[in-house]
Amino acid sequence: MFLLPSKIRNSVISIAEYETSNIWTDYFINRDYKYLARIEKPLIDSYFKELFDEFAKYPLKQLREIIDFLERCRTKTVEMIIIILAALIGGSVGALITFFFTQR
Repeated sequence: MFLLPSKIRNSVISIAEYETSNIWTDYFINRDYKYLARIEKPLIDSYFKELFDEFAKYPLKQLREIIDFLERCRTKTVEMIIIILAALIGGSVGALITFFFTQR
């Protein structure tokens, strides 16, 4: 429970870094492709088709949904612990007050 927030934060950061890297990679590949396609289009088309097919597609949306689910579960657990502690403290204080005022 105490390590989960840092793991969730690190996971979100890693996904964001991966997505940023993918955006830049796509940009540079498309830019270079357009430049090279002007020179030798048929040869470049076949090469880049093979290259694009090698890129892995990761389920980033699903990973984000899982991370959001874990964060909501963690938040609910913390809320329940706070509610239980507040009830225990409130009950204890109430019992102490009752005890002290009935000891006359």
